[in-house]
Amino acid sequence: MPGQSNERQLGSQSSDQQLDECAQFRRFLGAALVERPMPRDYNARCDQAIMFSVKAWDANCPRHIPRRLDADAVHVAIEERDQRIAELEAEITELKAARIAAGKS
Repeated sequence: MPGQSNERQLGSQSSDQQLDECAQFRRFLGAALVERPMPRDYNARCDQAIMFSVKAWDANCPRHIPRRLDADAVHVAIEERDQRIAELEAEITELKAARIAAGKS
């Protein structure tokens, strides 16, 4: 019916009518296209799919290019982080030892 959403129209149909429409949809698009977005180990059936027709695509769009980090700079940052973690762990060990020595366990 014009003016009604698909959800409303489907909601008023019987389960058999809905299954028949799903079967027609699968035949129209092809089962492979409908099943492709579904994970292999997910026990469900795809009821709907949307097909987009893309006329242009720029894989080099600067908005979607991740920032490249220099491997040496990353290595230095990781070493500094690991050194700081070691310092903090040593401080924790000293504080625990001092608390035990003071008789406050």
